[in-house]
Amino acid sequence: VIPVDVDGVRHCLLQIRDVTETVRREALLKQQARQLRSDLQRLSRAQVELQHSEMRFRELARKATDGLFEADSHARCTFLNERCEQILGRSLPEVTDIPWLDLLPPGEQQRVRDSWRLAVASATRFAEEFVFIRPDDGSRRRMRAEAGPLRDELGRISGFIGTMVDVTEFHERAVLNEFRANHDSLTALINRDRFDRHLCAAITGAAESGERVAVLFIDLDDFKQINDTHGHQAGDTVLKTIASRLRRTLRNEDRVARYGGDEFAVLLNGAHDRRALDGVIAKIKRVVALPINLGHCHVHICCSIGLAIYPDHGRDPATLLTHSDKSMYSAKRRHNDPQR
Repeated sequence: VIPVDVDGVRHCLLQIRDVTETVRREALLKQQARQLRSDLQRLSRAQVELQHSEMRFRELARKATDGLFEADSHARCTFLNERCEQILGRSLPEVTDIPWLDLLPPGEQQRVRDSWRLAVASATRFAEEFVFIRPDDGSRRRMRAEAGPLRDELGRISGFIGTMVDVTEFHERAVLNEFRANHDSLTALINRDRFDRHLCAAITGAAESGERVAVLFIDLDDFKQINDTHGHQAGDTVLKTIASRLRRTLRNEDRVARYGGDEFAVLLNGAHDRRALDGVIAKIKRVVALPINLGHCHVHICCSIGLAIYPDHGRDPATLLTHSDKSMYSAKRRHNDPQR
């Protein structure tokens, strides 16, 4: 309202404006201001949560019993936790400019590098076991590394994050358990089950190639008398000595097993010449009969040997073993009764 004097007469000038749009804009600005304050509060909370999350991750990574690492697509490390530094025997600054694959022994590098390149090219997980030589003490350790791909904002592979674990003890236990499952604990010769598997494989190969396979069954004569006279420890010494002599006497490609008790079994591939087989049997008898030192005395022991040849005496393991066993007992009877 504006007062106006016209010819001495007081008038009022009314000015009316439409402020609808102004009010709407002010309301919109207030709403946007409230939304901005809310967004800023959420962003602040998110930043705090991110900081807490990073702190938790770093603490977990620091205390993790497995090695944690992050590397770019060229295998250059960008992060190592303390455990991974201990495993590698190097700190992060020492491996930042070189691929960690270069730290492996020459015999392992190419295989593991090919696996890494394949994982990068196919955007798949990387997983390999390899031998690693620690730089501090020169010890050989077996490691297992597993890593998954990381992607940038465009979806491209930017690197890998994963774990590195020292599996040396686990590997050694697995090797030991496998050895125990396939070998006799006293003599370290292969056991009965392992020998039977070798025999099956040899027969299968001989059936295809036309080769001949020989099985020798060896029984120590009067072994019980040594146990009864000198004790079971002396008997164990005899068994270990005989096992060692058999290993040295036979070829590397032959298989010798402790088949049970005082019985040994031998698998000879390429058994073409019967006279050569008789020579092997005679040599075994000679080395078995050599004196055995028990510490307080020496003992002598002889053996009886049975022979079975594939395919002459059988075409399956059971038949061959049965024939060699019977042949051995025939030899033992001749040994006990020379007049026969």
